[in-house]
Amino acid sequence: MYAPSAESKAQQTKLSRLTEKKEYEKGEKWSFDLSTFKRDMGNSKHWLIFVDWATRCQKSYFLKNKSDLRKKGLIFVREMEQKYQVKINFFRCNNAGEN
Repeated sequence: MYAPSAESKAQQTKLSRLTEKKEYEKGEKWSFDLSTFKRDMGNSKHWLIFVDWATRCQKSYFLKNKSDLRKKGLIFVREMEQKYQVKINFFRCNNAGEN
């Protein structure tokens, strides 16, 4: 006699084909990434870029060491708050080790 297994009874969960797209305000959510040059560009070996999700506005910094990421990140946040009156609520980064 054949007894159906739990595997044959399992069904894939139904998912909506539409994704919910949240609109972000200017400056609310930023992505950042750090890239390394193969050779020195002056005194800098690393490039840090911030990108606003709403406007695609970009801000770049060139770093001598990866450890300067925190310092430049804080400078960026303070500049956005003081100079442009923008409060950043979210930062998004990739899962790389330098973050």
